[in-house]
Amino acid sequence: MNKALFGLYLFFTVYVSSLRELNLLLLLFFVLFSVLFALKRRRLKGFFKGFLYTALFSLMLSLPYSLWSSSFDYSIMMLLRVLNLYMLTLMFISTVNLYSLLSFSKTLSFLLVISVSFTLAYRRVFENFQQALRSRSIEKPKRQELLNFLRRIMGYFFERALRDGQEVTMAMKSRGFDHD
Repeated sequence: MNKALFGLYLFFTVYVSSLRELNLLLLLFFVLFSVLFALKRRRLKGFFKGFLYTALFSLMLSLPYSLWSSSFDYSIMMLLRVLNLYMLTLMFISTVNLYSLLSFSKTLSFLLVISVSFTLAYRRVFENFQQALRSRSIEKPKRQELLNFLRRIMGYFFERALRDGQEVTMAMKSRGFDHD
């Protein structure tokens, strides 16, 4: 079942990526939005925040081109494509068990486990940093304090990602995953 859904997901990903008609993209947008809204709400935790960030990022990338060419059809088309792919991916991830999908390959399963474990560890560290900021501030932090906080966190995560990446590379090489 998971492999069939994965094939369907890949097909629709390519299909949505190749669509150029705004009417069809808009129709697909409303269909996917309705299906996602019909899903249980607990599965869509953080949907609207991700939706907003995805839309803003897409507009930041495509809007300069539209201003330069004085045609906003391209920005709208790219925005609808990206949002449709976002919703399609969210539906796929919420319905398919990725571990069983990738169970045919020992290497892919191992990479998925490593990726998920590092993501969860980084999330936990980020939450600890946020709690530390809240507990050490009597009043709401000022903009400059927040920027300094974010700068320090980004530096920490960059250094930690480099260190963790080197450790994982050495561990994978020692287990025979060296394919350079």
